[in-house]
Amino acid sequence: MNEILQWGIDVIIDIQQIRTPYSDCFFKAITTLGSGYIYYIVLPVIFWCANSTLSARFILILFFSLWVNSEFKTILQQPRPYNLDPSVKIGATGGPGLPSGHAQGSLVFWGYLSFWINKKWFYILSSIIILLIAFSRLYLGVHFPTDILGGWILGFLILFLFYKYINGIEKWVNSLTVRQKIMFAFFIPTLLSLIIPTKWSIHPMAFIAGFGIGYIIERNSIKFDRAVNISKKFIRAIIGLSGLAALYFGLNCIVPISSSFFSLLFVYILHFILGFWTSLGAPWVFIKLRL
Repeated sequence: MNEILQWGIDVIIDIQQIRTPYSDCFFKAITTLGSGYIYYIVLPVIFWCANSTLSARFILILFFSLWVNSEFKTILQQPRPYNLDPSVKIGATGGPGLPSGHAQGSLVFWGYLSFWINKKWFYILSSIIILLIAFSRLYLGVHFPTDILGGWILGFLILFLFYKYINGIEKWVNSLTVRQKIMFAFFIPTLLSLIIPTKWSIHPMAFIAGFGIGYIIERNSIKFDRAVNISKKFIRAIIGLSGLAALYFGLNCIVPISSSFFSLLFVYILHFILGFWTSLGAPWVFIKLRL
Protein backbone atom coordinates (compact mmCIF):
# COMPACT_ATOMS: atom_id res chain seq x y z
CA MET A 1 0.00 0.00 0.00
CA ASN A 2 1.20 3.50 -0.81
CA GLU A 3 2.86 5.05 2.26
CA ILE A 4 0.86 8.29 1.93
CA LEU A 5 -2.42 6.36 1.76
CA GLN A 6 -1.40 4.23 4.73
CA TRP A 7 -0.62 7.41 6.66
CA GLY A 8 -4.08 8.67 5.70
CA ILE A 9 -5.72 5.51 7.05
CA ASP A 10 -3.75 5.90 10.29
CA VAL A 11 -5.05 9.47 10.61
CA ILE A 12 -8.63 8.28 10.05
CA ILE A 13 -8.24 5.54 12.66
CA ASP A 14 -6.96 8.10 15.16
CA ILE A 15 -9.91 10.42 14.40
CA GLN A 16 -12.40 7.59 14.81
CA GLN A 17 -11.24 7.08 18.40
CA ILE A 18 -13.78 9.78 19.32
CA ARG A 19 -16.57 7.72 17.77
CA THR A 20 -19.94 7.46 19.54
CA PRO A 21 -23.48 6.90 18.19
CA TYR A 22 -24.10 10.62 18.68
CA SER A 23 -20.97 11.67 16.77
CA ASP A 24 -21.93 9.29 13.95
CA CYS A 25 -25.28 11.05 13.60
CA PHE A 26 -23.70 14.49 13.90
CA PHE A 27 -21.06 14.01 11.23
CA LYS A 28 -23.46 12.24 8.87
CA ALA A 29 -25.69 15.31 9.16
CA ILE A 30 -22.76 17.70 8.69
CA THR A 31 -21.52 15.89 5.59
CA THR A 32 -24.88 16.40 3.85
CA LEU A 33 -24.13 20.15 3.81
CA GLY A 34 -21.44 19.41 1.21
CA SER A 35 -23.60 17.13 -0.93
CA GLY A 36 -24.17 18.07 -4.56
CA TYR A 37 -27.91 17.59 -4.07
CA ILE A 38 -27.95 20.50 -1.62
CA TYR A 39 -26.80 22.79 -4.44
CA TYR A 40 -29.77 21.72 -6.57
CA ILE A 41 -32.03 22.97 -3.78
CA VAL A 42 -30.26 26.07 -2.50
CA LEU A 43 -28.93 27.61 -5.72
CA PRO A 44 -32.26 27.77 -7.60
CA VAL A 45 -33.90 29.39 -4.56
CA ILE A 46 -31.15 32.00 -4.43
CA PHE A 47 -31.62 32.63 -8.16
CA TRP A 48 -35.38 33.10 -7.83
CA CYS A 49 -35.16 35.38 -4.82
CA ALA A 50 -31.86 37.31 -4.97
CA ASN A 51 -29.69 39.38 -7.32
CA SER A 52 -29.90 37.81 -10.79
CA THR A 53 -26.33 38.44 -11.96
CA LEU A 54 -24.64 37.34 -8.75
CA SER A 55 -26.87 34.28 -8.38
CA ALA A 56 -26.32 33.29 -12.02
CA ARG A 57 -22.58 33.53 -11.40
CA PHE A 58 -23.06 31.42 -8.29
CA ILE A 59 -24.72 28.64 -10.30
CA LEU A 60 -22.05 28.84 -13.00
CA ILE A 61 -19.09 28.53 -10.63
CA LEU A 62 -20.64 25.75 -8.50
CA PHE A 63 -21.63 23.52 -11.40
CA PHE A 64 -18.34 24.19 -13.17
CA SER A 65 -16.62 23.09 -9.94
CA LEU A 66 -18.68 19.88 -9.92
CA TRP A 67 -17.55 19.16 -13.48
CA VAL A 68 -13.87 19.82 -12.71
CA ASN A 69 -14.07 17.53 -9.69
CA SER A 70 -15.61 14.74 -11.74
CA GLU A 71 -12.94 15.00 -14.42
CA PHE A 72 -10.12 14.76 -11.89
CA LYS A 73 -11.74 11.82 -10.10
CA THR A 74 -12.10 9.92 -13.37
CA ILE A 75 -8.51 10.60 -14.38
CA LEU A 76 -6.89 9.82 -11.02
CA GLN A 77 -9.05 6.83 -10.02
CA GLN A 78 -7.83 6.84 -6.42
CA PRO A 79 -9.54 4.34 -4.08
CA ARG A 80 -11.45 5.28 -0.96
CA PRO A 81 -9.97 4.52 2.48
CA TYR A 82 -12.49 1.74 3.08
CA ASN A 83 -11.45 0.08 -0.20
CA LEU A 84 -8.07 -0.52 1.41
CA ASP A 85 -9.20 -0.97 5.01
CA PRO A 86 -12.93 -1.85 5.38
CA SER A 87 -12.75 -1.32 9.15
CA VAL A 88 -12.74 2.48 8.74
CA LYS A 89 -16.01 2.63 6.81
CA ILE A 90 -18.76 4.54 8.61
CA GLY A 91 -20.27 6.56 5.77
CA ALA A 92 -21.44 5.31 2.39
CA THR A 93 -20.46 6.72 -0.99
CA GLY A 94 -19.10 5.56 -4.32
CA GLY A 95 -16.64 6.31 -7.08
CA PRO A 96 -12.99 7.44 -6.84
CA GLY A 97 -11.92 9.59 -3.92
CA LEU A 98 -9.39 12.19 -5.10
CA PRO A 99 -10.17 15.09 -5.02
CA SER A 100 -12.91 15.30 -2.41
CA GLY A 101 -16.05 16.71 -3.98
CA HIS A 102 -17.43 17.68 -0.58
CA ALA A 103 -14.27 19.59 0.36
CA GLN A 104 -14.02 21.31 -3.03
CA GLY A 105 -17.72 22.07 -3.37
CA SER A 106 -18.13 23.40 0.17
CA LEU A 107 -15.13 25.69 -0.22
CA VAL A 108 -16.44 27.10 -3.50
CA PHE A 109 -20.01 27.39 -2.21
CA TRP A 110 -19.30 28.98 1.16
CA GLY A 111 -16.34 30.93 -0.21
CA TYR A 112 -18.44 32.55 -2.92
CA LEU A 113 -21.31 33.17 -0.50
CA SER A 114 -18.87 34.82 1.94
CA PHE A 115 -17.56 37.17 -0.76
CA TRP A 116 -21.15 37.98 -1.68
CA ILE A 117 -22.35 38.72 1.87
CA ASN A 118 -18.97 40.22 2.87
CA LYS A 119 -19.49 40.19 6.64
CA LYS A 120 -16.84 39.18 9.15
CA TRP A 121 -19.21 36.94 11.11
CA PHE A 122 -20.18 35.10 7.92
CA TYR A 123 -16.55 34.53 6.95
CA ILE A 124 -16.03 32.90 10.36
CA LEU A 125 -19.21 30.82 10.04
CA SER A 126 -18.27 29.69 6.52
CA SER A 127 -14.77 28.70 7.63
CA ILE A 128 -16.20 26.59 10.46
CA ILE A 129 -18.65 24.85 8.10
CA ILE A 130 -15.94 24.15 5.51
CA LEU A 131 -13.67 22.64 8.18
CA LEU A 132 -16.48 20.59 9.73
CA ILE A 133 -17.50 19.15 6.35
CA ALA A 134 -13.89 18.21 5.60
CA PHE A 135 -13.47 16.64 9.04
CA SER A 136 -16.72 14.69 8.59
CA ARG A 137 -15.34 13.06 5.43
CA LEU A 138 -12.31 11.85 7.37
CA TYR A 139 -14.39 10.76 10.36
CA LEU A 140 -16.75 8.75 8.11
CA GLY A 141 -13.78 7.03 6.47
CA VAL A 142 -14.72 8.05 2.93
CA HIS A 143 -11.73 10.30 2.16
CA PHE A 144 -8.01 10.43 2.81
CA PRO A 145 -6.52 13.70 4.14
CA THR A 146 -4.87 14.11 0.72
CA ASP A 147 -8.33 13.95 -0.91
CA ILE A 148 -9.42 16.87 1.25
CA LEU A 149 -6.27 18.84 0.43
CA GLY A 150 -6.72 18.18 -3.28
CA GLY A 151 -10.33 19.37 -3.15
CA TRP A 152 -9.36 22.55 -1.32
CA ILE A 153 -6.57 23.32 -3.80
CA LEU A 154 -8.92 22.95 -6.75
CA GLY A 155 -11.60 24.98 -4.97
CA PHE A 156 -9.22 27.86 -4.24
CA LEU A 157 -7.96 27.78 -7.83
CA ILE A 158 -11.48 27.88 -9.27
CA LEU A 159 -12.47 30.79 -7.02
CA PHE A 160 -9.29 32.69 -7.91
CA LEU A 161 -9.64 32.20 -11.66
CA PHE A 162 -13.35 32.96 -11.55
CA TYR A 163 -12.87 36.32 -9.85
CA LYS A 164 -9.90 37.16 -12.03
CA TYR A 165 -11.57 36.52 -15.38
CA ILE A 166 -15.36 36.56 -14.95
CA ASN A 167 -15.79 40.28 -15.67
CA GLY A 168 -13.81 40.03 -18.90
CA ILE A 169 -15.72 36.93 -20.00
CA GLU A 170 -19.07 38.55 -19.25
CA LYS A 171 -18.06 41.69 -21.14
CA TRP A 172 -17.20 39.58 -24.18
CA VAL A 173 -20.42 37.53 -23.93
CA ASN A 174 -22.52 40.70 -23.63
CA SER A 175 -21.02 41.92 -26.91
CA LEU A 176 -22.56 38.94 -28.74
CA THR A 177 -26.00 38.84 -30.33
CA VAL A 178 -28.75 36.90 -28.54
CA ARG A 179 -28.44 34.08 -31.06
CA GLN A 180 -24.67 33.89 -30.56
CA LYS A 181 -25.12 33.89 -26.77
CA ILE A 182 -27.53 30.96 -26.99
CA MET A 183 -25.15 29.03 -29.23
CA PHE A 184 -22.28 29.76 -26.82
CA ALA A 185 -24.38 28.70 -23.82
CA PHE A 186 -25.25 25.40 -25.49
CA PHE A 187 -22.08 24.31 -27.26
CA ILE A 188 -19.36 25.17 -24.72
CA PRO A 189 -20.76 23.19 -21.76
CA THR A 190 -21.93 20.40 -24.04
CA LEU A 191 -18.46 19.98 -25.54
CA LEU A 192 -16.87 20.10 -22.08
CA SER A 193 -19.20 17.35 -20.90
CA LEU A 194 -17.92 15.09 -23.69
CA ILE A 195 -14.23 15.32 -22.76
CA ILE A 196 -14.60 12.41 -20.33
CA PRO A 197 -18.30 11.50 -20.52
CA THR A 198 -19.64 10.09 -17.28
CA LYS A 199 -22.94 10.87 -15.55
CA TRP A 200 -21.02 12.96 -13.01
CA SER A 201 -19.32 15.08 -15.68
CA ILE A 202 -22.38 15.40 -17.91
CA HIS A 203 -25.01 16.49 -15.40
CA PRO A 204 -23.37 19.76 -14.22
CA MET A 205 -22.55 20.85 -17.77
CA ALA A 206 -26.03 19.93 -19.00
CA PHE A 207 -27.52 22.00 -16.16
CA ILE A 208 -25.31 24.95 -17.11
CA ALA A 209 -26.36 24.64 -20.79
CA GLY A 210 -30.08 24.56 -19.96
CA PHE A 211 -29.74 27.28 -17.35
CA GLY A 212 -27.66 29.51 -19.64
CA ILE A 213 -30.10 29.35 -22.54
CA GLY A 214 -33.07 29.98 -20.26
CA TYR A 215 -31.26 32.86 -18.55
CA ILE A 216 -30.49 34.56 -21.87
CA ILE A 217 -34.13 34.28 -22.95
CA GLU A 218 -35.36 35.49 -19.56
CA ARG A 219 -33.09 38.54 -19.60
CA ASN A 220 -34.20 39.46 -23.11
CA SER A 221 -37.94 38.80 -22.86
CA ILE A 222 -39.81 38.30 -19.59
CA LYS A 223 -37.38 40.27 -17.36
CA PHE A 224 -38.24 38.51 -14.11
CA ASP A 225 -38.48 40.80 -11.04
CA ARG A 226 -36.85 39.51 -7.83
CA ALA A 227 -37.78 42.51 -5.67
CA VAL A 228 -40.76 40.98 -3.85
CA ASN A 229 -41.67 40.47 -0.19
CA ILE A 230 -40.57 37.50 1.90
CA SER A 231 -43.90 35.68 1.70
CA LYS A 232 -43.82 35.69 -2.11
CA LYS A 233 -40.22 34.51 -2.06
CA PHE A 234 -41.25 31.62 0.18
CA ILE A 235 -44.06 30.65 -2.20
CA ARG A 236 -41.63 30.88 -5.13
CA ALA A 237 -39.27 28.49 -3.39
CA ILE A 238 -42.04 25.96 -2.73
CA ILE A 239 -43.41 26.08 -6.29
CA GLY A 240 -40.00 26.17 -7.96
CA LEU A 241 -38.55 23.29 -5.97
CA SER A 242 -41.75 21.28 -6.44
CA GLY A 243 -41.32 21.73 -10.18
CA LEU A 244 -37.71 20.60 -10.01
CA ALA A 245 -38.68 17.53 -7.99
CA ALA A 246 -41.57 16.67 -10.33
CA LEU A 247 -39.32 16.93 -13.39
CA TYR A 248 -36.50 14.93 -11.83
CA PHE A 249 -38.51 12.07 -10.39
CA GLY A 250 -41.14 12.09 -13.11
CA LEU A 251 -38.68 11.81 -15.98
CA ASN A 252 -36.65 9.19 -14.14
CA CYS A 253 -39.81 7.08 -13.79
CA ILE A 254 -41.12 7.30 -17.34
CA VAL A 255 -37.91 6.97 -19.35
CA PRO A 256 -36.50 3.43 -19.43
CA ILE A 257 -32.74 3.35 -19.88
CA SER A 258 -30.73 0.29 -20.81
CA SER A 259 -27.52 1.01 -22.70
CA SER A 260 -24.80 3.30 -21.40
CA PHE A 261 -25.06 5.64 -24.38
CA PHE A 262 -28.76 6.28 -23.87
CA SER A 263 -28.22 6.50 -20.13
CA LEU A 264 -25.73 9.35 -20.56
CA LEU A 265 -27.96 11.01 -23.15
CA PHE A 266 -30.87 10.87 -20.72
CA VAL A 267 -28.70 12.34 -17.95
CA TYR A 268 -27.89 15.24 -20.28
CA ILE A 269 -31.51 15.84 -21.30
CA LEU A 270 -32.80 15.58 -17.73
CA HIS A 271 -30.34 18.06 -16.25
CA PHE A 272 -30.66 20.39 -19.24
CA ILE A 273 -34.40 20.54 -18.49
CA LEU A 274 -33.72 21.14 -14.79
CA GLY A 275 -31.43 24.04 -15.65
CA PHE A 276 -33.95 25.47 -18.13
CA TRP A 277 -36.74 25.22 -15.56
CA THR A 278 -34.58 27.03 -13.00
CA SER A 279 -33.74 30.01 -15.20
CA LEU A 280 -36.87 30.36 -17.37
CA GLY A 281 -39.64 27.86 -16.59
CA ALA A 282 -40.08 28.73 -12.93
CA PRO A 283 -39.72 32.54 -13.41
CA TRP A 284 -42.39 32.37 -16.17
CA VAL A 285 -44.72 30.52 -13.77
CA PHE A 286 -44.03 33.08 -11.04
CA ILE A 287 -44.95 35.92 -13.37
CA LYS A 288 -48.19 34.19 -14.42
CA LEU A 289 -49.09 33.67 -10.75
CA ARG A 290 -48.18 37.30 -9.93
CA LEU A 291 -45.42 36.22 -7.62
